Parts: sequence; C-alpha cells; structure tokens
Amino acid sequence: MCKIRCKNCTEKKLIKIVDLILITQYYNHYFENNSKRIHSDKFKKITPYYPYYIKVLREQGIIVVNDHYIVDKQSKSYSFTPKYTTLTVSKDIKEEEEDGLNGGDEEDNGWVEEKEGILFFRKEKWYDTLCKHLVFVDFDSENALKYLESTFTSGDVYEERLRRQMEELNIRKIKEGNFNPHRDKNIRRFHTPLTNLKSEYRNFLTIRGKEIVCLDLKNSQPFLALKLFDPSFWYSPNLSKYQLRRFKKLFPNVIIEPDTMNFHFLGYDTNILKTDKYYRILDAIKNVQSDLHIYFEKVQNGSLYYLIQEELKTQLGKEISDYRELKGVIFTILFSSNRTGYISEKGKNKTEYIKLFKKLFPSVYSHFYAIKVNEHNLLSTMLQRLESYIFIDTISKKIIEEKASLPFFTIHDSIACTLDQENYIHGIISTEIEKIIGFVPTIGIEKWHPSNLEPK
Repeated sequence: MCKIRCKNCTEKKLIKIVDLILITQYYNHYFENNSKRIHSDKFKKITPYYPYYIKVLREQGIIVVNDHYIVDKQSKSYSFTPKYTTLTVSKDIKEEEEDGLNGGDEEDNGWVEEKEGILFFRKEKWYDTLCKHLVFVDFDSENALKYLESTFTSGDVYEERLRRQMEELNIRKIKEGNFNPHRDKNIRRFHTPLTNLKSEYRNFLTIRGKEIVCLDLKNSQPFLALKLFDPSFWYSPNLSKYQLRRFKKLFPNVIIEPDTMNFHFLGYDTNILKTDKYYRILDAIKNVQSDLHIYFEKVQNGSLYYLIQEELKTQLGKEISDYRELKGVIFTILFSSNRTGYISEKGKNKTEYIKLFKKLFPSVYSHFYAIKVNEHNLLSTMLQRLESYIFIDTISKKIIEEKASLPFFTIHDSIACTLDQENYIHGIISTEIEKIIGFVPTIGIEKWHPSNLEPK
C-alpha cells in the first residue's frame, strides 16, 4: 500500500475508501465494467478529505473514475483497473478486519461531548468487552446460504438480485468474524452485521456452539414512549427562568432527582428549548385525559397491537394478520409527519390510520403531535436514543460488570444469549427498564433454531 503524505490522512481511512468501492462493486457485479456510482456523502462519512484518497488511488493505477456527474441526479462512478479486479473485502482489507472487534474509530466508539456539555458516554472497558463478545458467535453459513438459495426466485428482477447479494455479503461477514462494531452518532445504536441479519437467518447462529434465546422488549417504541408522559422527563438544567416558572406552575409536585433520565440527558435541549414546542409539550402532558390510562394498560400488557388490529378491522374494514405489516401500521401512526394531507392511495391509508389512533387515544395523539411540531422525526429519534441508552449503556453494561465472561450480543431492543442464561438476562432487562421507564415491561422470548424454518 502506498504511503499517505497528508497529515489528516491515514492508511486506515484509505482502506475504508477501498472497502466502500469493493462492497459497492460486489453488490453490482452484473453492471457493465464492474462500475458503480457512489454519492460523495458516502465518502464524506469516512473522511472529509476523501478527494485526496481518490487521487492517490488513481495515481497508483488502482481505480478508474468516470468524472461525469449531474448535480442531484447522477454521481461519479468508480471501478478497479484490470490488475485489481480480483480484490476481495475479506482477503485484501486485513487492517479493517483486525480492527473488527475493537469498536471501530474512536469517534464512533463513544458518545461525543455536545455543546451543552453533556457527556453521553466514554470509551470504557465494558464497551470493549461488549465488542469482543462477538468472537464467540458461531454461524452455520453453509446451511444459511442453502436456505438463501431455496428462497431466492431466479429471474432478472434487479431488487431480487440485489437483496440476495446483500444477504450473502452479510452472511459472509459474520462467518469471517468481520463484525466492525460501531455506534452511530445520531441515535447511538450499536451496529454489527448481526443487527442487519434478517430474522430467518438468526436461526443458524449459536454462541460457543450452544443454542441461543433472544429476549426482546415487546411493543418497544410504544412502551418507551410511556416515559415521555412523565413530567420529570421534560426538566432540564438549561431551562430559562420563565420556562422553569412555567414548569413548576404546571407540575408543582414533581421532584427532580440528580440522576433523572430526561431529554437534556439525551441531548435534545437545542431542538426543543429554543422554540415554543416546549410549552406545547408541557400543556399536552398537563391536559391528558382518561385515554392515557387505557394506552398505558394496553402497552404494558403487550396488547396495543392487537387492539389496533381489531379496530382496523371493525372501523376501517382492513384485516391485517401479518405481524410485520401491523408493526408498520403502528410505526406509521407514531412517526408520520403531522401534515397528513395526502392524495395517493398509500397516503389515504396513512391518514385513516392516524385518524383512528387519534379517535382511540386523543390525549396520547396530542402529546406526540406536540413533540413532532416542525420536526416530525424527533419522536422516533428520541425513542431510539432512549432505547440505545437502556440496552447498551445500562443493560449491557450491567451484565458485563456482573458477569464479564458471559457472552451475549444485542440487536437494538433485544439481548441474545445462551439458553442457560435466559432467567438471569430476563431479570436484568426487567429490572433496569422498570427503573428508567417506571413500568414493568413485557419481555418476549424466542429460541433460535433451524427447525423454526421448517414448514408447519
């Protein structure tokens, strides 16, 4: 590999640039000349100095670049010269794999210090242990690939071929131990190829050769949203004098503890306090009605999805039996923009779903509406950041501090472990979530085994 002569550039980042081109080419090897257009934003995520790296790769005769592009329509394309067309991610990007269990770049490995001065988390030993536990994951890739072949419909459909190649690449990464664990800088989720693996293929995973059981938080997003109705969540040390007076006037009996989980801790002061959104939120909480108690009850016992399913059938005449489709409807209701003036048939359905939820839970709807004013994705990112804090910075940390040698891994709102550790992990999840949210969660339990894929 050539030497880097830029003080802001490193060989490690050069390797990541090559990795991006390789993976893109792998997805699209059926394109002419093995060439694929890559948007500059993807390179910028690796380094803002990416043009220098591209220049080095061109000068060394490693890649060819088609410089023709159209702003907002067509990006430049990148392909390897004949000498390097046989490169593979697993063999030629050794440095990346060696870093694969070290949590990636340091800036992705710890929560950065925000302008408000909040330290979300630092790179600590427990986090390194979480990453290194991945080495104990075994994967029956041979049978996973056979299953992939059996479910793949031959043909020239682009989406089908792309899906197959992406799943095959993910399977190969897990088999080779190329996990590259990291946390994104927005919602703080912990990402590995395991989190991208489709649920069917998880049945081919084991830990140290032992069967796996997965414990997940049922109705996770609606359940986590219960915290948003706690007035103490909306306290911040950065409140202005007027905001603080308004808060105390509306909620005079609320006691704020030093370690209270609140929106300031999650880093949302800037988003909320500089607009009148904050007052809308406080008023929405103050004016909650009896429907909130019904919402709490349905979410706690895990029956919210079934209630929505029944109401869709009786009030809208829409029968949805597939759980994933029903989950999509719930997410549409919770996270859609407040603007629902749609014309398309799909938009019409979205409006109907939201109106149904508003009819069932008017107080809950009003609170969610207030949070999404002028920033419709704020509710979803806030809940996902809360989820990450609970499952990574609280539950995972607790398990590692108590039993550092116990191997497990996370998939966003779930913990996967061996069967013999099910009761212990279940206890940790329930206890820690109740401490933070204030309600006892419903934990789903699923055993992963290839027999789950057999026709019933």
